[in-house]
Amino acid sequence: MNDPKRPRASALLDSAAGDVRRAVQQAEVTEVPTQVELREAGWHLIHLCGDLAELLPILAEQTSNYSEHAVLREVSGEDTGPTLARAYRELATARRALEQAEAAAREYYTAISRLAAVVQPGVAGDAG
Repeated sequence: MNDPKRPRASALLDSAAGDVRRAVQQAEVTEVPTQVELREAGWHLIHLCGDLAELLPILAEQTSNYSEHAVLREVSGEDTGPTLARAYRELATARRALEQAEAAAREYYTAISRLAAVVQPGVAGDAG
């Protein structure tokens, strides 16, 4: 039975997508960030990719529940099995891609963490 207090994956994704979209649209790209800001962005990217990857099995389970409790038909009139199998494969592909993105974000974070700003007299920035 559905728990009315817990949002469905579609609602979670809608909210997250809206937040990410707003963040991208509002991002300041002309200002030079500090190394700390770059590291923080990498840290958040790691978690964003990882959390999205963890949401995909939930969506797969909800898809399974849907297909078990609803009478489905293929728009073309064909058997629904191949279409559902494709949907599951694509979710698995998306999860692998997000896991790769998370690993790449970790590598970015590690690389940025190894950098340090050179203090130059009269130049604002990381040295503050």
